[in-house]
Amino acid sequence: MTKRWAKLRKTLSMSNRFSLQKVPPENCTYFQKVREPTPAYAWVKCEREEDKDCFEILNVAKILGRAGSIFHDDSRYVRLSLIRSDDDFDVLISRLKSLISGEDGAKIMRF
Repeated sequence: MTKRWAKLRKTLSMSNRFSLQKVPPENCTYFQKVREPTPAYAWVKCEREEDKDCFEILNVAKILGRAGSIFHDDSRYVRLSLIRSDDDFDVLISRLKSLISGEDGAKIMRF
């Protein structure tokens, strides 16, 4: 899960349109060190004023998620599942990269 979160963070860091939830590092009593959390789900927010329905924007790009409104949150949020197969996760990252590369002012992606 750590590798998936690293890929997702790197991909979304190139975007001016989408942001990823901020989850602060916590102390891991098992490893006896501070670690970045790696939850099974990631919350993505559409940052543009005109993007009122983030679920629909991602859906058009064939990115499957759950609308924030299902969880009694704002429609600017979408929950993405990171616990799918490796192939499904790779498709998710590929589609996010394609969506982000079409943004005005997107940073150049080098992977």
